[in-house]
Amino acid sequence: MRKYIVLSFGFAVAVTAVFSPRSTRSQPNPPPLEKAAYTALQRHCARCHDAPDDSGGFDYVLDLDKLVAAGDVVPRSPESSPIMCALDPTIGNACKTSYNRMPADDEIIPGPDIDALVQWIRAGAPSVTTPAPACANRAHIEILADLKKTQTPTMPANRFRYLLLTPQRDSGDDVAFARVRAAAGKLLNSLSWRADIHVPPVVGRNTALRIDLDRYGISPADWDYVVAEGKYPYAPAPGRDTEYDGLRGLTGASFPAVRADWFEKVASADPAYSRLLRLPSDLAQLETILAISGPPQRVTVSRSKIVNTNGSRIIERREIPVNKHYSKPGYYWKTIDFLPAKGPQHASKHATSNTGDGQEIIFSLPNGMHGFYLTNDQGNRVDAGPTTLVIDRTDSERKVRLARSCFSCHVDGLREDVAPDAPSSTFFGAIANDNVSYRLASRPFGESSVDPIFGAVRAYGQDLEFWQIAAELGLTGGTLAEKIVANAEVRASIPDRKATMKRRALETSLSTLSGLVCPPPPPRPGSGP
Repeated sequence: MRKYIVLSFGFAVAVTAVFSPRSTRSQPNPPPLEKAAYTALQRHCARCHDAPDDSGGFDYVLDLDKLVAAGDVVPRSPESSPIMCALDPTIGNACKTSYNRMPADDEIIPGPDIDALVQWIRAGAPSVTTPAPACANRAHIEILADLKKTQTPTMPANRFRYLLLTPQRDSGDDVAFARVRAAAGKLLNSLSWRADIHVPPVVGRNTALRIDLDRYGISPADWDYVVAEGKYPYAPAPGRDTEYDGLRGLTGASFPAVRADWFEKVASADPAYSRLLRLPSDLAQLETILAISGPPQRVTVSRSKIVNTNGSRIIERREIPVNKHYSKPGYYWKTIDFLPAKGPQHASKHATSNTGDGQEIIFSLPNGMHGFYLTNDQGNRVDAGPTTLVIDRTDSERKVRLARSCFSCHVDGLREDVAPDAPSSTFFGAIANDNVSYRLASRPFGESSVDPIFGAVRAYGQDLEFWQIAAELGLTGGTLAEKIVANAEVRASIPDRKATMKRRALETSLSTLSGLVCPPPPPRPGSGP
């Protein structure tokens, strides 16, 4: 009867695992035998058996010392080593105990890699003499390989960037993964004046989205602006990650790969949103760009707002003109907002003004997605509407922000729940017709009652529990717990397993914490003073 390894060498469970964004061991200048053995294990085993990937309960395949200590490798005896009994059919046939064949996907390990492991074990499975703290990120390894494969003379590497999906992928939350992926596609196409919808492809093992900047009309300078505006905190410092440095070299960008959810937070609001969509500073210029034509279809709707007056809650109703125009890409809807009437002068302004005290505009982009615009009473673009005019109850300051609040409110298109004072079939028919083109364009990004961009940004801002903090640092919960016990500086930020952390606190302390849990590699000989 076949026996399965169920102790330290947990190959009994065959699971198709994905690469993880954790920091994995790298062996700086180890002796040749250790290097060859490490490389073989990394190539064929680490995808399922290096923490946090722990198929069969075995997550330390790249820790050569632990393989020996746990009995998975018996020095000088490959035939007695469970790891070789599982990996090599020839050795396996000679083993006293029969083990489940690995790798689980029936991959045949090349002879040179088997030989490297056998020679290392026969030599006594010597330990790595130099500590191995340098951090090589698996996600960056995959992305670098994808970029090298994708670039061509006509499509050079500098036009590509990557949005990382690894935080959601490795959380095991399929809903969160799908939401962030959909949000990225929807946002990028909502920032584009191109005529077609382009869904960014997933690369690696659901590792990242490859972004062809040219497909969305985004320049490398635009990308750099977003990263600088948002002060991206997650990229490794130069010299800390060989693969990320390789991406920098090929793309010419300091931050060639960033988290998708972070990008969605920054690029969905001003000033980044207006920069990427090339929105002019005043509405007249936008209307010229859109080639607004024909007289508007105009109706008046009522907007209700609960306000506090001397401690009393009252309902304030305002008459809001809504104009429908035709534009070169399709439609153009403009809502004119007014402050509460304060006498005859304001009433006259209400009746005749084309700008009011502020305006909210929804227009169609050439690809059918929505564009958004907010103005003040002079028709100049603003990044948020004043709360005296409009409010967003989901925003911490209750502000309607360009354009994140607009995405949230218009998840399914133009609002059909408005009530014009003079009901008009033409009015509702225009809304319905314009929604058809938007819903067709946005269909690749899913259908939900919650906008994926809004949902992803909201999830990004939530407090982090202990296991999430560990994942952000590229560790398992158990490993982080060990770091807390061993290092007072880590313990100062993360006292124990009950600890939670604000996202902002993690962002500001990430560089310090990463340096503590994954120290930089020692200087190369001759590189120091």
